[in-house]
Amino acid sequence: MAGDPGERDGSFGTRRFRDTSRSQYNHALKHFVPFVKQSQKSTDDLIVFLDAAGTARDDTFRAFAAYLNAREDMTEAVFRNCVKWMQKNLEWQCEQRSLPPPKAYVTRLPGMKEICAAQREKQQAREAISRAKDAALLARMDPRHRPGGSAQTSTAGPIAGPHFII
Repeated sequence: MAGDPGERDGSFGTRRFRDTSRSQYNHALKHFVPFVKQSQKSTDDLIVFLDAAGTARDDTFRAFAAYLNAREDMTEAVFRNCVKWMQKNLEWQCEQRSLPPPKAYVTRLPGMKEICAAQREKQQAREAISRAKDAALLARMDPRHRPGGSAQTSTAGPIAGPHFII
């Protein structure tokens, strides 16, 4: 779309991105575009991570992290990837202005570690729910756990072995 941020805007650099990282960062950009669209700020304001004085715009980083955190389908891995993407682009924009690139700036922002920890907890909860659902399904499929159900052994047919009545 015409208003979508991208490398064409000159704000998102890829100079030091390895080929394997580039696809990960492009995936992060896919999350950033909907964030920009739902935001009350202009695209031009959000894609530039430095203000006129060369200071990082912490509010943009925090707002994007909060947006990601609010998504139910967000995983810790994708969240961390988006944080790395923000950091790489901050470094690139600093270099474009001949400013020293800050190291690990985005991850050290107040609240960022807490959001990442919350992502880990949400992912662990989703995995626990998935394991419980799997266990319940396996229990329903196992005839020993069904009233009146039992395993039957059949030697008929090309393959002999236990056959379960479900």
